[in-house]
Amino acid sequence: MELLAYFDLDTLLFRAVAFMLAITLHDVWLSVFALLLGDRTAREQGRVHGNPGRHLDPLGSLMVLFGPYGWSRPVTLSPKPLEKSSRFMLILWALSGPLLHLVLSLLFGWLFLELPLDGPLGAGGGWAGALLKGILHYCYIVNVLLFLLNLLPLYPLDGWKLLRHLASGRMAAFLDKYEKWSLLVLMALLMLPFGRHWLEMLFQQVNHWLMAVYSVG
Repeated sequence: MELLAYFDLDTLLFRAVAFMLAITLHDVWLSVFALLLGDRTAREQGRVHGNPGRHLDPLGSLMVLFGPYGWSRPVTLSPKPLEKSSRFMLILWALSGPLLHLVLSLLFGWLFLELPLDGPLGAGGGWAGALLKGILHYCYIVNVLLFLLNLLPLYPLDGWKLLRHLASGRMAAFLDKYEKWSLLVLMALLMLPFGRHWLEMLFQQVNHWLMAVYSVG
């Protein structure tokens, strides 16, 4: 079975739970970071909240049917409160999303490898152990893929936010004009075979690096 297999109903529950957890942590983190920069927009929109419903994007969530990935509603920044923030801090804000997913990948990968899921915690291999094992496994996979995706300069991912903060003048106007086209490119990447194959290769490379960190295989 391919990692990014289409409509794999056997793993849909694991993918959905892992995705909701990952995007909730991601959006709460960006919202809190925005508060530290002096922007209360995300807080006023209810994004500093652990309820996944505050963060889910209908179209982005639908992508979970195609694989362990997707996107959430963008966490927005209001330009006026951020006038005093340095460009470096705005870049750091945009990059902190992918970096959070990398940290979560390391955490969930460690939990998956180290917890005795086939022992007492795993209930002797019963349904509770299988459920926990599946969720932890896909928490690892989802966060690795969201780390990779959010580095891409495509709307509404963090890479797009980074590009938007760096752009000015004609470049900014160009990005605004083609924002919707960027979303279509992202959807094609996640749904069509060539994009999925490319993501699979990137995932395997990052997975190899992370396994080296754990000194496994």
